[in-house]
Amino acid sequence: MSNHRIVPTIKPALAIGLMALVSSSTLVGQVMFPRDQIAVVHGVTEGAPVTEDISGQQTYQSADWRARMSEQFPAADADGDGTVSEAEAIQFHLSQVRQFTPQGRELELLPEGTSRWTERVEMRDGETLPTEIYLPAGDGPWPVVLVRTSRGRIDSALDYGNELLRHGYAFVGQDLTPEGDFVNADVLGREVEGSEMSREARAAFNARRSARNAGEDGADAIAWIAKQSWCDGNIAVNGYSEGAAQSKGAMSENPPELDLVVTAIGSLSRGSRSAIGAPSGGRVSWNGDISEPEDSWEPTPDSSRWGRPGDELVRNASDLDIQYNDRTGWFDGGNTQGAINEWVALKDHGKATLIMGIGGHGALSTEGRVPPAYGDCDLLFPEIDVFQMLRGESEPKQSHLFYFLMGDATNPNAPGNLWKATETWPVPHAEQSWYFRSDGTLSTGSPTKEKGSNAYTYDPADPIHVLSGARSARHSGPRDHSVLSEREDILRYDSEPLSEALEITGEAHVDLYFSSDAPDTMYVVTVVDIYPDGYEWPIRDTALTARYRDGLDKPTKLKKGEVYHAKIPLVSTAIVLDRGHRLGVRISSSSYPAYVIHPNTWEAIDSYEKARVAQQRIHTGGKHASRLVLPVVKPGAVADYDPQVEY
Repeated sequence: MSNHRIVPTIKPALAIGLMALVSSSTLVGQVMFPRDQIAVVHGVTEGAPVTEDISGQQTYQSADWRARMSEQFPAADADGDGTVSEAEAIQFHLSQVRQFTPQGRELELLPEGTSRWTERVEMRDGETLPTEIYLPAGDGPWPVVLVRTSRGRIDSALDYGNELLRHGYAFVGQDLTPEGDFVNADVLGREVEGSEMSREARAAFNARRSARNAGEDGADAIAWIAKQSWCDGNIAVNGYSEGAAQSKGAMSENPPELDLVVTAIGSLSRGSRSAIGAPSGGRVSWNGDISEPEDSWEPTPDSSRWGRPGDELVRNASDLDIQYNDRTGWFDGGNTQGAINEWVALKDHGKATLIMGIGGHGALSTEGRVPPAYGDCDLLFPEIDVFQMLRGESEPKQSHLFYFLMGDATNPNAPGNLWKATETWPVPHAEQSWYFRSDGTLSTGSPTKEKGSNAYTYDPADPIHVLSGARSARHSGPRDHSVLSEREDILRYDSEPLSEALEITGEAHVDLYFSSDAPDTMYVVTVVDIYPDGYEWPIRDTALTARYRDGLDKPTKLKKGEVYHAKIPLVSTAIVLDRGHRLGVRISSSSYPAYVIHPNTWEAIDSYEKARVAQQRIHTGGKHASRLVLPVVKPGAVADYDPQVEY
């Protein structure tokens, strides 16, 4: 079928790819800092250490937030005077985060005495992959860290390779394809004669069009490293984002030579999003127009881009007796739940650590009320220290999940906004139901005798543009949803002000009863924390493509006016709604580009001019009591992170 772009009058924010996230001025991670400033604090380059809070959160400008931070990070008080200054706070934070090399200076800043050369390493199918070897100064052999990335064995691999070399590890960067970084193409990936691309862009282009099995290739590279005279027999894989998926893919092959996996902001199980049959709609054209309709409404399988189904790490976990250290954040899209699922599967060996901070896949939007910056996952344990396990210098005593329990982002004295430590997931909790009522309220009392409903009209030609959440590439994070209050195609259910704080940790779900006059449609559910001043802080969102209400393998049409039910999970979270806040639920049928714009048709369409308007109804009370079910945790039920404890 032919594809056409949707009406060009709709202008969502442009999608930002991973390449944009790794700009010369920022560090991919939880809290974004200039790489040059990190290099100064780490002693890599000369310069005056920064004395002002240069993070987007601006947490450390506040003495109250600094005091709250120092409760769990007393080392931030460098001079020991009992008070953490702004300069101390920001310098401590910078000293903890990963020392990524300032972009463009990867080779310039190689440690003195580093040896470097390129080899073609043979894989099991006979192909050879370009592989860059970096050895520290002095006599080996050394423990070795492997990074495999689609963005280049030199530029991208050395993002963190220089730091590893400085600490005495040999380092190997490998391209994913035999072509490596050799191809003529423009920045959109179209091959042209004589075009100029960076090494990173060329390698990424080749990787995108490759069908190689990256997990098997990773295992083959590890086996090759183990045979080299410069390897002391201790091997780790490392990577962030797509590089994390590469590392986990190699781990899933259970190579006997692999000792350690250290990853960040990347889940192999990327299909583990909460939405049911609701594909991401993030395909946005370069001029800002919304992308073309989907070719079909078939659900996307839970798959990886790298030649395997994508769930192999979870599936093979019982056999994987390998040290594992992963870190991500509550706003990192599909990686959040995927990372939790992977940790849960791996934890029984006692060698799995997951650090769940506040971050997204890039900077959180400063237009929102962002959590305090000391929720950065890098503050808990500096990543470079984890590699000491290769030398036998450290080893976790038990599997742990460390997570940041978010709270009121404006009040340092509110409950929450601190780190927790657990050996189990989900943590001890009780399910608490909050029922939708036809008068627009939300309450814990079951409206068994109050049968009712609320209706709205959904027009695909006028979709809601997502303001925040984990799936908005440009505006990741908790931006205010109250600006949507004038839209008539959003149903709102709000609780009374809370008489006591409400701690939510784990995976919530929605029992939704709905009807429509369309044969198929979509429902989007957003849960919000409503501040006393009316700010609507988005906690989680999820979506349902109605045809898959009974399972992805059982697509069926809707009958006009018939009431249907679906249980829709939400991605896990950890947050405390303070006393005086209200809990809110928003129901709509669009959220772009978080999800595709559903045209309310059964058959796929090639133009949104063929879309139709749908009359939607949400049912409340009686046998059709729509509700939000929360995992509610008693205060103190989960231990606080304690820097004095050896975990």
